Amino acid sequence: MKTADDRTFEVVFESRRISFVKVTEDLLPEYLEMVNDVENVLRYIGGRLTPYTEEEERDYIRERIDSNALMFSMLEKKSGRFIGNVEFFERKKDGAELGIAVTTKMQNKGYGTEATLRFLEYGFKTAGFKKIRLNVYVNNPRAVHVYENCGFREVKRDEKDISMEITRDVFEAVERISEMEKKLDRVSRVLKADGSKEMDLKRVQKAVRELERYYTGPEWKSDLALDEKGLLPKGLKRGVLSEDGISDILDLNKERLS
Repeated sequence: MKTADDRTFEVVFESRRISFVKVTEDLLPEYLEMVNDVENVLRYIGGRLTPYTEEEERDYIRERIDSNALMFSMLEKKSGRFIGNVEFFERKKDGAELGIAVTTKMQNKGYGTEATLRFLEYGFKTAGFKKIRLNVYVNNPRAVHVYENCGFREVKRDEKDISMEITRDVFEAVERISEMEKKLDRVSRVLKADGSKEMDLKRVQKAVRELERYYTGPEWKSDLALDEKGLLPKGLKRGVLSEDGISDILDLNKERLS
């Protein structure tokens, strides 16, 4: 990936708007600007309130590179602008702790949520983790909200920190439910529209079959069980898990086709 100032970086994986590249000394100016923003970044990622020197930051980056850390820098695909860093540290056989920092200029654009979801996918599907943890300061409610929406749940807290975690089965359930919700919404719009034509009905039949397989298969039951245990995010749209959500649509589809 090439940035506006002609620097080239090796992309390891991507999300819709973000390229995740290997951490590099070439981004040292951007790293320093981010971590030395005491008010908006530094005080949330380690408690230090004094700026880092260029030498300190360079030594840190070199150490992460030399230790093959699962640390990546995020660049905006459209502009090549630096967004922040993500890392899995405290790695064990079945899990790790997630850390993320987003530069002030790129906050409030949805990048935190997008990056967290994509990095969770990397952790579970590529790194093979079964559980991912994180710690967040109590006085950072915006971050807590993002993590909850991504599927993390609180497991412990004290006056300073909140410990959160997400397991692979919950992450996969959230992905699956979100995908099925999109299909349910699309099918519902077509079936309930007064002006739907025969061709419109035919176009959604693949989605109808996928909804039926989900509803009559074991995944729906396991997703419902997670929901009943309170393990799914509070803000997750989950109409597909209601008793009549998919069933009513399947019945309506039969009526429209008859």
